[in-house]
Amino acid sequence: MEDKLRGQFFTGNYKGVIDSNAASKGVYPALLHYSSLIEIGQQTALSSAPSSLPLANLQLLNSHVNQGQLIASSIQPDQYNFHEFLKSISLINEGDFSQAIETTPQTSPEKAALVACAMLKLKHPEIAENTLKNALSKSEEDASLQFMMAITQILKGEYEEASSNISELSQKFGDSPLLLNASAICALEEGNYQEAEQDLNKALSLANEMGGKNMDISLKNMIACKRQAGEDFSIYEQQLAKINPNDSYFTTLQNASQLLDQLIS
Repeated sequence: MEDKLRGQFFTGNYKGVIDSNAASKGVYPALLHYSSLIEIGQQTALSSAPSSLPLANLQLLNSHVNQGQLIASSIQPDQYNFHEFLKSISLINEGDFSQAIETTPQTSPEKAALVACAMLKLKHPEIAENTLKNALSKSEEDASLQFMMAITQILKGEYEEASSNISELSQKFGDSPLLLNASAICALEEGNYQEAEQDLNKALSLANEMGGKNMDISLKNMIACKRQAGEDFSIYEQQLAKINPNDSYFTTLQNASQLLDQLIS
């Protein structure tokens, strides 16, 4: 059951973690309460969390996921060694990918996945793939490694292999916006717009059930899908603007419009 809980967590199925009977019995309590932070809101989740959990660090991770913010100086040592995981994320978030690789000991599957992530950021998918294969040889069923391998395959243009791995993860741990967006990208790259749209509609529905958290990613992928299919995407732009009018998507549009104005003036 622990493997299933970890799998649900690392593939973004936070509702699955919460709904699991084992979660309520204290298996991987940090995963349960971090999932609660996402699913039911910070104040409610913290009020029911045991004081032994690294609550401050969990809140930092929540801020990173939802706002892209992670202040390294605020990370506190904890008995779960969760702070080591956060420090690696902080380095990647700050663009210090080489330092993340050098200072992250691959003592767990999720840390190996973080090292691979840093390698992908440095545009070394082949090295990332070798790192993941080595880690998978020791933990072949680990979801964090399998998902990162799928991302590596997408970046290498191996969309069929990636899609197969993502489908397997969905069957094991349930659908999530994370997995559905990855699946949609594979379909989109192969020109299967209908399948991509179906995945993204599911992702939007699940994100809406989570209170709209991380819906912006699904909306931007839907805009890309509709645009490539030659269909109207204005409704999704409007939804994205309503959620986050300062999203980088609109900054890019504005910059492109200004460049066009300069070219034709």
